[in-house]
Amino acid sequence: MAALSDEEIITAITTAPPSTLRSVLRALCADHITKRRIGQMLSQLPLKDEDLEQANTTKQEAAHQEICIQCGSTFDQGDESFSCRHHPQDMEIDFASDFWADCGDEYDDTPFWREQNPDGFTFPCCGETGSSINEGCTMGMHRAADGKRGRYD
Repeated sequence: MAALSDEEIITAITTAPPSTLRSVLRALCADHITKRRIGQMLSQLPLKDEDLEQANTTKQEAAHQEICIQCGSTFDQGDESFSCRHHPQDMEIDFASDFWADCGDEYDDTPFWREQNPDGFTFPCCGETGSSINEGCTMGMHRAADGKRGRYD
């Protein structure tokens, strides 16, 4: 079977039965970093009806929540406020940093190294170290994974 295009993936996620989506998520959890990101995202959304009641949110309102792919916060579909604080560029390894002095040539620019050693990476947009990842240097509109909800510049 051929791999799905980006658009076909979004359509499949929207239309697939819940049991299929759970199977995909369980398989993705084999990767430690992906598993951690899934956990972070799940922790921001209601997981049970009791969570909806505590948040004073209806199921219909919860169905319209998205997770911003720029800052990681939840937002409502159609939200056009400039409340997304993020870095517009991915962090890069900082070869000039003293952080790597004791590593010799044993380092790499991978998601694992970025997560484990954020001070050895910088954001080229502002020069901040990777440990400032939750701060962001730019304000803008939230952006959903499919790019259709919320505007961004």
